[in-house]
Amino acid sequence: MQDILNELDFFLTDCAVGAVLNFVLIWLLAPTVAAKAGPGPFAAQLSKLPAFVFESGQFTLGQRAGAGLYKGSLFGACGFLGSVGGTSLAYMIFMARQAAAGGEAKKKELPNVMANSLGWASFMFVSTNPRYQVVNAVEQAIYKTSASWGRALSLVLRTGNNIIGGATWVMWARFIGLQKKEDKGPAKQKQK
Repeated sequence: MQDILNELDFFLTDCAVGAVLNFVLIWLLAPTVAAKAGPGPFAAQLSKLPAFVFESGQFTLGQRAGAGLYKGSLFGACGFLGSVGGTSLAYMIFMARQAAAGGEAKKKELPNVMANSLGWASFMFVSTNPRYQVVNAVEQAIYKTSASWGRALSLVLRTGNNIIGGATWVMWARFIGLQKKEDKGPAKQKQK
């Protein structure tokens, strides 16, 4: 229990950053945002893109690819900025703990802000964006058959997607070298 209390500030920071990031992503990924992007040729092109890659309608392959790249870039940018904010906040909390403890606080290895943020940006583009596209396609098919079933299955689908996202982030972080796999061999267990 004491370990949980010792890390409560990091947990609350992570929750706050996650909540802000979720709000920003939902707002940015809403289909109406592209239409409200403002005047200009770029905004006009965005308004012609489907809301997601597999949206039903008469869209060209280029428009569908553009939607995937556009949404992926939004995910990547949000992942990068969210990680910059969250990791920087974690550093500030750690430094405050160090100052309060007179430098005697438990040493904690924190990730490099830029490397961590680039890792999150790449993860959001490579993993989150395709899952977002597939979830929307499945929901579109489900809602065509039954709205009441659609709501229930959407909850299950999105919850499963979040679980998969959490697991794949750990794999991605290990793959790109941000997280080291802990050795849980016999020698490590004897030390406990």
